[in-house]
Amino acid sequence: MASLSIERERQAREEVGVTSYSRGVKWFLSAFFVVTVAGGTVWHLASDLVDTPRPWPRILDPTRLLPAPEEVRAVAAEAGWAAALKAANDRIGTNIADYETDLEDGSPVIDALMPTVNAVVTDLLGGSTESVYRGRDGWWFFRPDIDYVTGPGFLTPRRRVERAWDPLPALDEFHRALAERKIALIVAPIPVKPSIYPERFSARFEGGQTAIQNPSYAQFLARLDDAGIAHVDLGALLWEARKTEGSVFLTTDTHWSPVGVALGAAALGEAIERMGVSWERFQVSYARTPTEVAGRGDTIAMLDLARRGVETVTLQRISRDGQPWAPQPNAEVLLLGDSFTNIFALPSLGWGSGAGLAAQLSAALGRPVDALAINDNGSYATRAALASGIRRGRDRLSGKKVVVYAFASRELAFGDWRTGYRYDD
Repeated sequence: MASLSIERERQAREEVGVTSYSRGVKWFLSAFFVVTVAGGTVWHLASDLVDTPRPWPRILDPTRLLPAPEEVRAVAAEAGWAAALKAANDRIGTNIADYETDLEDGSPVIDALMPTVNAVVTDLLGGSTESVYRGRDGWWFFRPDIDYVTGPGFLTPRRRVERAWDPLPALDEFHRALAERKIALIVAPIPVKPSIYPERFSARFEGGQTAIQNPSYAQFLARLDDAGIAHVDLGALLWEARKTEGSVFLTTDTHWSPVGVALGAAALGEAIERMGVSWERFQVSYARTPTEVAGRGDTIAMLDLARRGVETVTLQRISRDGQPWAPQPNAEVLLLGDSFTNIFALPSLGWGSGAGLAAQLSAALGRPVDALAINDNGSYATRAALASGIRRGRDRLSGKKVVVYAFASRELAFGDWRTGYRYDD
């Protein structure tokens, strides 16, 4: 039996072959490995001390991995020391994961090499990265947007097993709570770029006749109708508008263009007017001032390609009586939104201000608008902030007749649609 095993090993060596290296090559490879690892570590340590001077480098601080003593004591007081031990173990695991992420995010080696690596991958190899997909003719796409339109239906039973969140319970809860306060709700999923420009990602979609949506999108709209929740299908609108109105999305950014924002605002304004709201305040007039703005697309920023992604667009800045538009807390319309609302409104996004969705909605309605917009987590962040404000005595729903709930459509598939918020004062 032993001889058979030896024979098989000999046969495997003959078939696979054995690679041998000279002593010089072995020493060179070993030295290269040690220098690379040690050099990167020393670089990180030095950078850490320079950025935040302290006696001990932050990346070598072992206390970062330990749970906070007060957290352990609090669990022990409530559930006993066995539960506290488990909580401490869970916290250490979380801290280790956070530490590893921090090492990656704060590594000067990665910061120095990543732009070059991304340039090679996208320019020379024509490929994509973890977060950004390269399209055609200079167009760039955010990976979650592609995943939304190409992935499984977010309402299919398999998806329901994989993820606990179904958008409808949260939207129905919000709708009912607003109805109790005699406030109308309009839900407005904002289409992502590959929904409107799929052919800019792949030539297979040349000649398409309709916007590309997640397979569950039509079912989602039907369920909104069944629940009596008003909605606006901006995807169909922007698909038609792109044929005659020019580009409705930015080429190197995740978000829609000033043209797309204005069209979306006009559609939302028309939907509000069709509701037959009994307004208590008179209409007012707003002025539009064309202003050219150069910005850098967020998809290019994700790649850290500093010399790319600059586009020039013409904003329609909104003003009244010579004063720049601003949200009005006493307005009868409240817009809840995410970065699609903040684009062209929040200067930190790099595309100017005074021309975002809330301002354009004001101009379309001829009425003041209040706005609560948080860039991320459009599925719950604004609802949570709204409920939290009410608990603290700041009721943003006071005096409101309509709430427009706008969010990126990818939130339907990947959002956190938690429930349990209270919107009564």
